[in-house]
Amino acid sequence: MDTGSSKRMVEIAGVSKLFGTVAAVSDATLHVDRGDFLTVVGPSGCGKTTLLRMIAGFEHPDAGEIRIGGRRVDAVPPYRRSIGMVFQKLALFPHMTAAENVAYPLKMRRFAPAKIPGLVDEYLGLVRLGDFKDRRPHELSGGQQQRVAIARALVFSPDLLLLDEPLSALDRKLREDMQLEFRRIQQELGVTTINVTHDQREALVMSDRIVVMEGGVIQQADDPVSLYRQPGTPFVARFIGVTSMFPGRVTKETGEAVTVAAGEATLTARGGGAVLGAGAAVECAIRAEQIAIGPRDGAPRFENAVDGIVRQRIFEGERMVYAVEVPGLGGAVLNVFDHDPVSHSVYDETQPVRLEWAARDLIAFPAGPAPAVTTENKPTGSLTT
Repeated sequence: MDTGSSKRMVEIAGVSKLFGTVAAVSDATLHVDRGDFLTVVGPSGCGKTTLLRMIAGFEHPDAGEIRIGGRRVDAVPPYRRSIGMVFQKLALFPHMTAAENVAYPLKMRRFAPAKIPGLVDEYLGLVRLGDFKDRRPHELSGGQQQRVAIARALVFSPDLLLLDEPLSALDRKLREDMQLEFRRIQQELGVTTINVTHDQREALVMSDRIVVMEGGVIQQADDPVSLYRQPGTPFVARFIGVTSMFPGRVTKETGEAVTVAAGEATLTARGGGAVLGAGAAVECAIRAEQIAIGPRDGAPRFENAVDGIVRQRIFEGERMVYAVEVPGLGGAVLNVFDHDPVSHSVYDETQPVRLEWAARDLIAFPAGPAPAVTTENKPTGSLTT
């Protein structure tokens, strides 16, 4: 199998960016293969937009190098990089029609005038706006404006498409629809795409690979399933999905399995990509959908079980969400998703319950700071289900 740079559209090696004394991006190394959809996700201020702006050429790295299509682009200005961009603020020209907006980058790149109308029609058709070509932005819905911006970014066949949180201003339903639309268009054209967002669902739905950043540092880079099921750090476990954390201490290690004393409970877990000897302090992570809730007198079904008291119950339609206080875990509050709220029992606030989960679903991370995890240094271990 060819693992050389020929299959890679973007290569970032040891890239750092300082603003004053603040490291917005620190020693970032990653790659994007041709045709892949990569999402960089993280909270506000984590460095993801700065990283995207360096790829686009709007910011210059203080260290490291960026290659696009095998070519180092440090000295290449943005307008000479074959990049299409869709911004959070779409920057459509309000006095131009949809067709004129899409034609603009073709005219700026001196495409043959005879070819422009056909390309405009082709790409407006791709985004399903062929019947709206003569409308101006204020005559289009938010989703239709997004599609015009996509067509404009793609019409000149760029090597790379960059998305800077273009869906964040949309309402939830439209945002979810547009996530699928972006993915359809990207797969149909096969254009290499880098998306920046703080929305974890968007990252999971749209991406071939996901990079999680925090504090300017890449915490983990992996495919969506591996990232979700094998988080490499406590931060990734908390940020992707709804995860409850509580402290413990290892009492026994047997291969990948560890026995953990947490409060008054003795639990079985799997190590989070590190060797954990007896006596090691750990942070335990369990996802809300992996916890079963039931009456205290029910027959045990899983390796781990603790008693708790319901403190909050929220009905979300497709699921019931519980916040359960567990005195035996030092008063930790665990979030629980029950995805069958119609046929399952419903538990009231202050009601005693039992929480259970499989040993493979509880992850024990070393307590305290952990090294960043990359694709070349990702955790091992069996996947959860």
